[in-house]
Amino acid sequence: MNKVWKVIKIIDDYRIVINGGKNDLLKREDELEVFVEGENVIDPDTKESLGTLDIIKARLVVVDAFDRMAVCKNAETYMQNALNPLSQFQIYKHDRLKVDPAEITGPVSNIDKTIRIGDLVRKA
Repeated sequence: MNKVWKVIKIIDDYRIVINGGKNDLLKREDELEVFVEGENVIDPDTKESLGTLDIIKARLVVVDAFDRMAVCKNAETYMQNALNPLSQFQIYKHDRLKVDPAEITGPVSNIDKTIRIGDLVRKA
């Protein structure tokens, strides 16, 4: 099982601290993710558990690693629209999948993605 840490301090809008560091073999530029454990998914044929469908709140990168803690920042970036400097974001749209609506079992993205002290963190 992979090591799981927690958010222990929120420095500002850009940096958080987790309770894992060099002693846990974390180093600068390691990629991590803040997550919420999701529902257990069962294979309909074998009835075997396939694991949990976790919700990723944020993807992080380690900025500074200390012995027992690490400072992390957001690893996700966006591309500013170079053609229109007044536009803040490039907008990407995904086409819908053709699925049977009767087999939709519920949303997995309605989780509050606000990062809070105590949130779980693991290597990405």
